[in-house]
Amino acid sequence: MNLQWLWGLSVALAVLSVSNLEALAQGVAPARRPPGVLLYAGHGALKPPADYTKLQSFYETLGLLVDTATSWPDNLSSYRLIILLVPKETFSSDQVRALRRWLRRGQYLLVLGEYKEFIQDQTAINVLLADLGVGIRLKDNSNADWDNDTCEPLRDIAEHPLTRGVREAGGLDPSRTATLEVFGTATALVRIQGGRCGGQPMRLVGEPVCAVGKPRPGRGQVVVCGDSNFLDDRFGLSDPASDGMQGNWRFACNLVQPFLPRRSCDRVPLPPSASAPASGATTRVAQLRVFDLNGRLMGALSNADGSLALDRFGLPNGVYLIVVVALDADGAPRRQWLHKAVVLR
Repeated sequence: MNLQWLWGLSVALAVLSVSNLEALAQGVAPARRPPGVLLYAGHGALKPPADYTKLQSFYETLGLLVDTATSWPDNLSSYRLIILLVPKETFSSDQVRALRRWLRRGQYLLVLGEYKEFIQDQTAINVLLADLGVGIRLKDNSNADWDNDTCEPLRDIAEHPLTRGVREAGGLDPSRTATLEVFGTATALVRIQGGRCGGQPMRLVGEPVCAVGKPRPGRGQVVVCGDSNFLDDRFGLSDPASDGMQGNWRFACNLVQPFLPRRSCDRVPLPPSASAPASGATTRVAQLRVFDLNGRLMGALSNADGSLALDRFGLPNGVYLIVVVALDADGAPRRQWLHKAVVLR
């Protein structure tokens, strides 16, 4: 019985295919899913994911998997960042519990809001924030009598890991942005500073428009911004970056910085080039070494020299350990994996 079980296990392990090795050559571990980002446009959301294609492409360039959805997922475990695109309907108690469990694992939730003229009832967002135990609320302030597109970028930026490298923020027009009530342990990230807007002195000086707080209980972060334009295609992530939008790109990167393996937002070109390769494509070469169970080197390959097919070694039947090292464009080791392979002919 034990021999049959071991034979079945050997057959199950004999699945390290050439296609998997080629995937490793591109810097992608077949058994490891990259961190995920969800743009959620359900619960009567004001904005569709189609308004955030630059953000989606940017995150994919960083090696993240980006999903969009209009119905609440049954399982949140594959996501490290969820972005709510101005929900207008309340979340059920089960959905709130799922979010609480998800946030306890240290994940990030970004809630985009809007001011009164775009979203008549901010209750759904504020109820969700209260249910999560976060000290942030959207204020019911109306600025319809002060409407223009010529406000200066906001430069009252607090020091925080999410604002590292952000000197000014655009797309948060004080005439069209909901300000926030921030209390408890929450922290204001961006405030309206003095200056002029359409030739008039800025109003609501000192009011927060972006803030971050921890759920209670939980280790995650909940970020709230009062304008859905902050990271959208038309205003927030304009390219070329101007009028403060450079800071928006950096803020978007900082949101996922904790999930980027061995990569810093300090070294990411912003805004990214439209022709920039995906992060996986930056790995040019993979080296592969095969050892028997006695530690004896049976052969070595590199995709720079041709195929990574194991058939080139003429290995006899047996169990082998395969070490794959992915190199970056400069030839420096980028990632390394250890796999077991069984040869049965």
